[in-house]
Amino acid sequence: MTAESSEENPQETITVGPYEPGDEDAILECFKTVFGIDRSLEHWNWKFRDCPFGLHAYLGKTASGKVVSQFTGIPTPYKVGSDTFTFCQILDSMVNPTYRKGLKKPGLFATTVYDYVDRYGNEEEEAIMYGLPNPQAFRIGRRLLGYSFMHDIVTLYRPAEDFGEKPLSAPADVTVERVERFGPDADVLWNAYEAAVEVSLVRNAVYLDWRYAACPEVDYALLLARGSDGAPRGLAVARGDFIGTRDAVLCDWVVPVQDRDAARALLAAVENQALAIQATGLQVLFPEYSPEFETLRSWGYEPRESSFIQVARSYTPRVPLDLLQEKWFYTLGDYDLV
Repeated sequence: MTAESSEENPQETITVGPYEPGDEDAILECFKTVFGIDRSLEHWNWKFRDCPFGLHAYLGKTASGKVVSQFTGIPTPYKVGSDTFTFCQILDSMVNPTYRKGLKKPGLFATTVYDYVDRYGNEEEEAIMYGLPNPQAFRIGRRLLGYSFMHDIVTLYRPAEDFGEKPLSAPADVTVERVERFGPDADVLWNAYEAAVEVSLVRNAVYLDWRYAACPEVDYALLLARGSDGAPRGLAVARGDFIGTRDAVLCDWVVPVQDRDAARALLAAVENQALAIQATGLQVLFPEYSPEFETLRSWGYEPRESSFIQVARSYTPRVPLDLLQEKWFYTLGDYDLV
């Protein structure tokens, strides 16, 4: 915990330390000041307080409890080979403009970052910190955190007119239903899928039902594919309105790589839902080296460059960055973009 005087007001002490219950309203007020967005307490509680894997946040606060800086992330379990580590998506980093210079060198935001890293930057807490920063945030993150470039984010895209003119044929022995939660079926599918990926977020029921089913402000379509025997064969999550567009989004995906029939049935169902909401097309994110990427290319999806880059910092030699560059499986739902 760090306490120093503000350069704006030498009599005002700013204390940097971990989040404490009751800080939520002050965090939301700072968020509104910095980003101009009036986020609800319900959304904050779901995203941070109720995250089943913990709440990681450091704040700069005045003596009155006003939050003037924040560095925070969402920790989630990741499979890396046969081991499991915590990766943390860094997001909602901010400093109140009035306090931008804040403390004497190294500055308020840098102090908040350094205190957070001192606490969480280790193999047991956060083996990897990662995110999709804009260029300015990347420059700051590279300087303060040692971020390294991982990947350009290249999505796959199919326009909605193709859904009607060249529809994907759904196999007769696979049915797709929309569900409220995935529950144990997600665990069955993750267990069948995980051997095919070297590095991936653990997409089990605990994660998926928190990330999508419990979200209070987005109506995600949770889709489950079953075989004729009733056994689960794959799942997908979709939504509309990708970053201010009318494109639909494939947010998440757990389909055993060899089960192309289940994959085709699920993707056909997502395309049909996109047509039903009059989406202009479907955006999908799979790594360019993944079999899923090649499968969708063969089904008419074309690569489309985005403005996003993926960056990361490793805090353990057991998860080297070159492994992440070559083997990391990700989807759009792994990030707070959707």
